[in-house]
Amino acid sequence: MHRTTVYRRWHDVGGLLADALGAAGEDATWQPPDTGSLQGDLHALKTEIHDSLLTPASVPAALIAASFHSD
Repeated sequence: MHRTTVYRRWHDVGGLLADALGAAGEDATWQPPDTGSLQGDLHALKTEIHDSLLTPASVPAALIAASFHSD
């Protein structure tokens, strides 16, 4: 997908991330980390997202799953 296609729909990275996290929150198998602090939760979430993007097998599965949530 080209960058202009992404920005046409979401206008900025914040909107894209908000929608991605919202869609992930609808998945009953995924629960955001709960470390006891907001800073710890955000760091754990960032690490989880980063690690999942570095795992090649998870990217196609994530894209297929996300396509079912897309208008």
